[in-house]
Amino acid sequence: MKKKIIILAAFVITFFTACTSTHMITFSNAELSDKEKDMIENNSNYSTASIVGGSAKLVKEERDKAIQEKIEARRNKLKAIDGLSISSYKDKNGKEQFKATAQSEILFKFDSYELNEEAQKMLSDLCNIITEIPNTKIKIIGHTDNIGEKQYNIILSKNRAAAVGNYLRTAGIETNNITEDGKGYSEPIADNTSEAGRAKNRRVEIFITNDEY
Repeated sequence: MKKKIIILAAFVITFFTACTSTHMITFSNAELSDKEKDMIENNSNYSTASIVGGSAKLVKEERDKAIQEKIEARRNKLKAIDGLSISSYKDKNGKEQFKATAQSEILFKFDSYELNEEAQKMLSDLCNIITEIPNTKIKIIGHTDNIGEKQYNIILSKNRAAAVGNYLRTAGIETNNITEDGKGYSEPIADNTSEAGRAKNRRVEIFITNDEY
C-alpha cells in the first residue's frame, strides 16, 4: 500500500512539473529575439505575456522610427529641389503628407502650358524622390490669376496640370497614381489687385501622399 502511494505521488509531481514546464508554451517563438527566448528557456521571472508584449512594443517602436526617418528623408530631399516650395499637412488619418508648389513662371512661358527646360529638370528630380517609396499618390492642381475670362483660365489651369502629370508619367510614375485638375482663379492665395499677388496665384500645386507611412 505504501509503495502505491509513493508511486502515485511521484506521478502527480511529474504531471504538474510537465504542465508548468516552459516547453509547454503554445505560442510561436519565431518572432522573439534570442534574449527573449533565453529568458523563457531559463525560467525567468518575466511572464510569457510580458515578454511577448514587450516584443510587440519594440517592433512598433522600430516601425514608427523607420516611418519617421522616411518622412524626414523625403522632406529634406523635396526641399533641396530649386523652384519648389514645400509644406506639409496631416491627412484625415493624421499622417503627414507633402505639398510642393511651383510658380507658373518657373514652369511655363506666358499664357502657355508647354513645360520649359527648367521645369523638366525640376520634375525629373521630383520623380526620383517620389518613386523611392512605392504607391505614392500624386494630385496636381493648376491655378491662375484673375486676368482674362473665367472659362479660359479654367482650361489653362487644367492644361498646365495635365502637362505636369504627363511629364511625371513619362518619367516613371504609374499613370494610375496621378490625377490632375484645374481651378482657374477660384482659389487665390494672394490679392489679385497687385502683380505680386497675381504672380503668387499663378501656380501648380503637387500633393504627394502615401498610405504606407
